Amino acid sequence: GTGTTVIQVNDGDGTFNVARLVNLSVDGNGAATYGIALGSATGSLKAFNGALENVVATGCTGAGLRLVSAQGARLFNVGAIYNTGAGIMVDNLAGGANRAVTFIGCRTLYNSKQGLLIKAGNTLSFYGCWFENNALEGVAIERSATSDTDGSQSLSNLTFLNPHLEGNQTAPTNAAPSTTGQFVTRALGTASCNDVYVLRPRIILPTLESPAGVTNYCFDITSASL
Repeated sequence: GTGTTVIQVNDGDGTFNVARLVNLSVDGNGAATYGIALGSATGSLKAFNGALENVVATGCTGAGLRLVSAQGARLFNVGAIYNTGAGIMVDNLAGGANRAVTFIGCRTLYNSKQGLLIKAGNTLSFYGCWFENNALEGVAIERSATSDTDGSQSLSNLTFLNPHLEGNQTAPTNAAPSTTGQFVTRALGTASCNDVYVLRPRIILPTLESPAGVTNYCFDITSASL
């Protein structure tokens, strides 16, 4: 695929906001910015609330998967692999909103930036997801690159249950604010992140970085491998 986005699911045209993508592989061929984008920041019926299952996105310069406005969406066994940008990006465009999204058994591997980049979201849940061998952080939560001019987006209630983080930060560069750490929060400023839960993770060196700017942070290290 070429162009900005290979597949735009629900572009705000007001006709539907439920879809199901199954058994699909998307390749940006190093030309597309995003492989799959869910929802739109403009239009009507703009929030995607469908499902992705057994979907893989690769070869994209911005992110393999981009969540613009997803509400109640379910993602099962979704992979973001070998993208030159991030694997999965939960974005924060003005007019968009990502709420009550569930990720189950998803994987981000060998991406040139973050495995998972969360810029905004409310009640995002990740169960048994893998973040491995990404050049920057496995998981990064930040607000530094916001375009949320109307203040509609927030960062709160993020839950990671049994995440696997391994071999991230393999090639930190000046593009990486952190030179260590696989799970990082940064540049939150006044828009702090509330309620982050990382429960029973498996982490293989390099280790987790202490979070900053987070209110109510719970990290259960009991099953980590350091």
